[in-house]
Amino acid sequence: MKASVYSGGSVKTYRAYNSGIKKHNFTTSLNEQQTIVKYGWKDEGLAWYALKTGDNSGAAIGLKSGWRSVGGVVKYYDASKGKYTKQFSMVYYSQLDSRWSLTTYGGYTMAQTGCGQTSVAMILSGFGKIVTPPTVATYSHTYGSFDRYPEIGSAQSDLTRPATHWGLSYKVMSSANQLASYLSQGYPATVCLDLGNGVRHIVALNGYSNGYTTVYDPYNNMLFSGRRSISQIWSLLSWKYDNVNMGPSAATIFMPI
Repeated sequence: MKASVYSGGSVKTYRAYNSGIKKHNFTTSLNEQQTIVKYGWKDEGLAWYALKTGDNSGAAIGLKSGWRSVGGVVKYYDASKGKYTKQFSMVYYSQLDSRWSLTTYGGYTMAQTGCGQTSVAMILSGFGKIVTPPTVATYSHTYGSFDRYPEIGSAQSDLTRPATHWGLSYKVMSSANQLASYLSQGYPATVCLDLGNGVRHIVALNGYSNGYTTVYDPYNNMLFSGRRSISQIWSLLSWKYDNVNMGPSAATIFMPI
């Protein structure tokens, strides 16, 4: 294929397009390009040849400032500096942290019902937003249904609402394969799980390798955490009406705008 831009460089930069979220993905990794095409992205071939000189993190001539997936990691490209300057990195919080575990909303403490708000705080903080679990919980309780009668805990909308308020977009997943596709590009997710005996628990996900992801359990990593398969996670999804009130499942991917 003929590159749309030739910069005088020698590093192939591939482009793909997702019509569902209306976003392009640029990568210098042929393996990443082939993987996302397998999961439904449109292969648009070579975008340009990048220079090897300067930043070696995958920056290329012609990119505008913004977040994008590069080699399975979500990075921010600063056009004024001509390089990637930061990347998503999950910040772990626990709903049992003594700084806020007894903070109460609607008669329930963060330790009891704060898993969803804590999971969203992890993701927002991973993108550099200055928030803590009670910051997110206060917003969701005030403007959403978090711990507001008759809701106990977080509906799915109580995860997406604060995310959009702090500058993220989201997409609710329709299949395990779709979830794997976005995780493989570095985008984080929340899932609401049905762990049995009436226990529903929201956790955060990030990363992907050979069918597995890393689970960040806000309950001090005691209920469901560590390296878990996508198939197991999907099999445990809650289908309670408020856990799927924003889309076809209780799995939600978050992306910077």
